[in-house]
Amino acid sequence: VPTAPMALRATERVADNSGIQIGAAASTPTRPLENVKAPPKVTTPRQAPASTATTPRAIPRQPRVQDDEGNILLSNRSPVLVVKTHGQPTIKVGRVATYYVSAANIGDLAAEDVVVSVNVPSWAEITRNQASSGMVRIEPSETGDNVLKWALSDLTPKNQQRLRIDLIPRNSRSIELGVTWNFKSVSALAQIEVQEPKLSLAVTGPADILYGETKMYNITVSNPGSGDADNVVLTLLPIQEGTGSAGTRELGTLKAGARRSIEVELTARQAGDLAVRASASGDGGLQAEGKQEVRVRRANLVVQAMGPAKKYAGTEARYTIKVSNTGDATAQNIVAVAALPMAAQYVKSSHAGTFDKERARVRWSIGALRPGAFQLVEVTTKLTGSGSNRMDVRVAGAQQLTAAGSVVTDVESLADLRMSVFDPAGVVALNTEMTYEVHIVNRGTKAAHNVNVVG
Repeated sequence: VPTAPMALRATERVADNSGIQIGAAASTPTRPLENVKAPPKVTTPRQAPASTATTPRAIPRQPRVQDDEGNILLSNRSPVLVVKTHGQPTIKVGRVATYYVSAANIGDLAAEDVVVSVNVPSWAEITRNQASSGMVRIEPSETGDNVLKWALSDLTPKNQQRLRIDLIPRNSRSIELGVTWNFKSVSALAQIEVQEPKLSLAVTGPADILYGETKMYNITVSNPGSGDADNVVLTLLPIQEGTGSAGTRELGTLKAGARRSIEVELTARQAGDLAVRASASGDGGLQAEGKQEVRVRRANLVVQAMGPAKKYAGTEARYTIKVSNTGDATAQNIVAVAALPMAAQYVKSSHAGTFDKERARVRWSIGALRPGAFQLVEVTTKLTGSGSNRMDVRVAGAQQLTAAGSVVTDVESLADLRMSVFDPAGVVALNTEMTYEVHIVNRGTKAAHNVNVVG
């Protein structure tokens, strides 16, 4: 909620002009007062000496002075001297503002030894002062403020001089330019409203999403201050810090109390605790940041293949495959595939596993696994070759989930000899030659060397 702006207030104090001696015009010419018409005269009675009758004296009315520097904050005058303060009634913290104090003599006589004093609060920095005529010096006041003393040796009739003052407010307190002049004690007060813009940023959206999902997030930039925020730029920061900005958008001027909302579509490509962050900046060092903490959930598949470490060639081996979900989201459409070793023959499988003979692979459709759940499947093979027989297993699921595992079985081959003796059939006569057949067969998977037959 913006703070209520302070109302513009102008006060003036005009002292009595009686008793002031106005001398003749100075010999040094001053800049003529431009665009000033002769004002109509208004007569007012003046008290005359006892021996003299009352005679009216014409007092000129204040003329309209052309103003080129902005709004006139205050216009005061003595019977012959008019002092004006020019400048913007609203300025911003940290920005340079220019004000002009003009002294015009609209009377018929020159004003001599004119001193115009401008009181500037301590929280407003004076960066520059320049007078069209006369001398300017800065003196400290008793309250700690700065006072500009502008001294004019004389101000001839129908002439005006001007003093320029550049200020920078350092906080949002109101600045009161107290202007006094003597040629008669005349003081004026111009109160300037100082507005302070502010920036606030909020990011709203889902705090719990699944990996790969696309969600909308709303980024709202508001100005809760009392002044307009200029050149506001919204920057979407990266999910991971230190990788540069993800994008920017120029919002321009954000008026006091106004807000702008922008929708951003984001897709979760990283699991875990993340933050959607944004920042806003504006002129005068305005800065604001906001973020939305987001938990991105994702399933995680782990596969473990288990089987015998050692087998003999020609025997059967049973392998168990365990598929687990160790993530924090449900895994969908899980498929497991086991590639059989080259020297293995498929025998059977559990859970409706299908065997692809051309590729020597067994495939299982597991479906979905909740977080922490697992599934066991089995396959039985006959090992025909010796050496290291490796079975590779690969698991895949939705959202690009994958896992792989393997198991190795050392297969040993043995020689297995069988001997058969075949004798002649029927009766054989004495003293005749007979033939006996000895058959030797290696029923194993390994060659038998140095075989000896003894009869």
